[in-house]
Amino acid sequence: MDLGLQSHESAYIIPYKQPFTQPNFLEFPKETKNQADSHTQTKNKCSEIQNLAFSLYDIGLNTFPLPYGKKGGFPWKTLQYTRLDRNHDDYGLFMLFTGQCNIGIMCGRTSNNLFIIDCESKDTLDLHIQALHQRQIPLWVSKTGRGGHIYLFSSDGEVDNIPPGILKDAEVRGKNGYVLAPQSKHPNGKFYEWLYREGDRPPTVSIQEIDWLKDIFNQRVALSAHQSNATKRNSSHNKPYSPLSNRTRDYIHNGHLTPEGQRNNALFRASCDMVGNNYTKQQTLSLLHTPASTSGLSTHEIEKTINSAYSQPRTPSRPNNNENKSNLDWKWAILFGDHHNWKGRTATSQRAIFTALIQRAKVSSNEEGLFRASIREIASLARVGTATVQRILKTFQEKDNSFIIKCGYDRTSKATLWKFPERIILYGQQLDLDTLKESPQWLSCSVSVLSLPDAIERSALGYNGLLVYRAMMKYAEPILPKQLVLLTGLADYQVKYSLKKLSLFELVYREANGWIAERYDDIELDLKIQQKRDIIGKGQQRVKRFAWERAVYAGRQLFYARLRYERYKFKRCVTETLRMRRYSKYGRDIFTPPPIYREVIYKEDQKQVVRHQRIPLSEVDDEDRELIEFALSLGGEVVLPYYDNE
Repeated sequence: MDLGLQSHESAYIIPYKQPFTQPNFLEFPKETKNQADSHTQTKNKCSEIQNLAFSLYDIGLNTFPLPYGKKGGFPWKTLQYTRLDRNHDDYGLFMLFTGQCNIGIMCGRTSNNLFIIDCESKDTLDLHIQALHQRQIPLWVSKTGRGGHIYLFSSDGEVDNIPPGILKDAEVRGKNGYVLAPQSKHPNGKFYEWLYREGDRPPTVSIQEIDWLKDIFNQRVALSAHQSNATKRNSSHNKPYSPLSNRTRDYIHNGHLTPEGQRNNALFRASCDMVGNNYTKQQTLSLLHTPASTSGLSTHEIEKTINSAYSQPRTPSRPNNNENKSNLDWKWAILFGDHHNWKGRTATSQRAIFTALIQRAKVSSNEEGLFRASIREIASLARVGTATVQRILKTFQEKDNSFIIKCGYDRTSKATLWKFPERIILYGQQLDLDTLKESPQWLSCSVSVLSLPDAIERSALGYNGLLVYRAMMKYAEPILPKQLVLLTGLADYQVKYSLKKLSLFELVYREANGWIAERYDDIELDLKIQQKRDIIGKGQQRVKRFAWERAVYAGRQLFYARLRYERYKFKRCVTETLRMRRYSKYGRDIFTPPPIYREVIYKEDQKQVVRHQRIPLSEVDDEDRELIEFALSLGGEVVLPYYDNE
């Protein structure tokens, strides 16, 4: 851990000779093999804020430090999709919450789908508490500077935010939001406190149970929630397509919130969009009447505005060609991947990585066809290493024959933004879909490698081995290697090597007329291979490892943010923590500081002799004291420059 200390001209450090002061500066004690129970020897030395951070983290909340007395100041956006690592030696909770700081709690999916009803006044807080009592929902409530926070877990997925100005003196923080936890200091000088904690953790509720929310017009407001992209991966591309713009769709759902002075214009824009997309007047009236009337418009005004929109031809708010293009890019990429002739030694990895890119495009493409895909996400989906992904992505971006275009970085996650090139889109569009044969399931790029059994791991069958096995499963009769070459698109030597692997795991056997496969489903296949190779769960282990690496990265960002913000104040806290943990490792509670020496030059027989004279810390100059105290805390002795004894 580099604390950014600079060398000083007036002192240098010599490692102290006592064995118990000699451990590496970066070495932390590992008190127990069970990481869930780590820090057992130092838990009595945890500060109050550290104990609270651990306790909140253990009930499913993603906690992180913030500047003391402030609501923000440290990078927190990576925590929208990453949960900090609890027990990491350098960047875990123990080190991040060292010293004096506020404690933040991330809402949303990294905190078990936590959402907060943030009340801005005491009366509003009492109103919501009463509603919870009536529905027999346990209370987890904290007191804030003006009102309070109500903590709830959602059983329906990540809850969407309701921003300020919609509810009366309240808002709902869910997706991508955070709040300060009790024992934090508000900017006005007051402290957050717990009012109620009924149970070991916040209650889990369905969003239908939160049915008492009303807007400033006394109209009911319903919460909305959605599952994460990981849950929707296989179904998100099957959503019905809507030609309407985002603004029109938002008006249909939230038009009752339109403020006075904008109600007629908002209704007219939505009506024109529906005219341009060939909706009938009756369809438009049935969809827009409810949001328009609840916003305060009369039936006469609504009909007059819609009739005005239908009085002349209109164009859609968003051109259909752009919408169709953005929704079909990944589909054209599937056609390209299924019919491209993958050649070379890395053909298997190239196909798997291209499939992983398609999977990411399915769940995260925007209107321009851009999608976010980090190296680790691609590696998880393709079941290959990150080094392989980086190497093949570099070849994919070659100008003459590009498979993907790099378009910058996502601001929040720092992951790379990608886009399929025009040549791949045109290739897919030029294929005659009516005469095109459907690719076999074992060859299609629409099938995620992540959804396949663990038998696809390199230490087991590998990608080619599974392709050959699935091709053989379709034939009850013996099949020859030449036929498998045509079915799979693999080279002759690749098919023969795959058959050798399959024979090793006793999945195929040779007869006079050719090869025959033993029939197993995915679960039986994994169990069969498990008898000779430990492969079950390897894909999941890789995903967990990548999640841990992202957690460490987020923790490192927070650590150095505190270091830059608090400077020597935080350095001293970290140093003290390191020292106490180092000595607790050796069972020493008393710290004996190493000595301080000053070089003194004596003249003996016309010669200068340098000797070390031990001095107390009180004799050290003020300008050197801070650096020397830091050096002593690391377990090193300090030697100051010489001075003339005469």
